[in-house]
Amino acid sequence: MNCRTPPLKTSGNALRLHELPQARRGKVAQVLEMQGRILLLYRVSSTALADAQAVRSCQPFFTLILQACFILQFDLLRSPSPRIDKPFVGLVDFGIEPVEFSNFSKIFTNQRLGDGEVEAMVQMNSVKPLTSPISPGGQTVWRQAVDRIKDEEHAWSVVLAKISTGGSGVTATSTLTIGRGALDLVRASRPWSFECPSTGTVIERPFNIESCMEFLNDYIRRDKDNAMRLRTKMRASDVKRIRDAKAGATSDAAKLLRAKMRREEIFKSLKEHVPAEIPKMRFARMGDVNIGLLYDVC
Repeated sequence: MNCRTPPLKTSGNALRLHELPQARRGKVAQVLEMQGRILLLYRVSSTALADAQAVRSCQPFFTLILQACFILQFDLLRSPSPRIDKPFVGLVDFGIEPVEFSNFSKIFTNQRLGDGEVEAMVQMNSVKPLTSPISPGGQTVWRQAVDRIKDEEHAWSVVLAKISTGGSGVTATSTLTIGRGALDLVRASRPWSFECPSTGTVIERPFNIESCMEFLNDYIRRDKDNAMRLRTKMRASDVKRIRDAKAGATSDAAKLLRAKMRREEIFKSLKEHVPAEIPKMRFARMGDVNIGLLYDVC
């Protein structure tokens, strides 16, 4: 088995880059490239047929943490037996950030970056369940995955995972097998302990979805040899997303990044500069009578 990027299946209508405006082609191509790399990590480490060399080179730890996030999200520890009777659907969002924190800080605070390309990496922004109806195509993909693993002793469930990159609106769909090893990891529920690269502080976090994402992001950041193949170069659109987050923009990408900055230790020196989310007002009415205001965080 090799580690080439597999072809992507995108949700909705098939994407044809040559039909997009010239200004969008580069951005969409980058999104698809990074999604392809992420999907590769899913597939290599979630199949029992992967050979040892491919697993070592593509870092199955990546999907072990993703499995843990979905186990917590869908409360799969409560299931006394494998759950392959219905599909669990989740959305995983990733963003692109500079590898060096100093470069992130310069972008966020509107300082000038040096000349030359800035090395960047994939970072995990969020994991959340999706409750919208599954398309017939999604049902087929999920059923095929279940048929492949239903007789495998290690398999516990199959998640239909939609992968988004930086709130781009472009999603790729894949399946992720939840294995018993990931269940054992979550069941042990030991706090994460790791050293913050920007401060040198040893951090201890309770075992939950947020700490799993932070630990995985730190793991990717320390991958100096790019064994996971999740390194790239910063583009103008990536820089804009970081600056939009500082400016208080209400785009999904900006809000996801601000939420990530609030919860991760590496951003401690910048947290006081992270804008608060603006409450959204909704009027609750009974007939023509205003009975109060409800607030949702955007």
